[in-house]
Amino acid sequence: MSAEQEAIGNQYANRIWEIIMELPDKYREVLVLDIQQDLSVAELSALLGIAQGTVKSRLVRARMKVRAAMKEEDQ
Repeated sequence: MSAEQEAIGNQYANRIWEIIMELPDKYREVLVLDIQQDLSVAELSALLGIAQGTVKSRLVRARMKVRAAMKEEDQ
């Protein structure tokens, strides 16, 4: 990988993290814990004190919001 490709990849990753940090707390916390700690839905549920179904729906919504924000920037 060239230095230019690596720089572009780093810039892209940094922008994704910026978008994640702009998410509402309830979406950000589940997504960050999922990405950084690689916890299961059951573990996230126990840690956050919310139902497993809530964890799943928040993860889905958080990922959709990040994808939508990235798509919007590409236009």
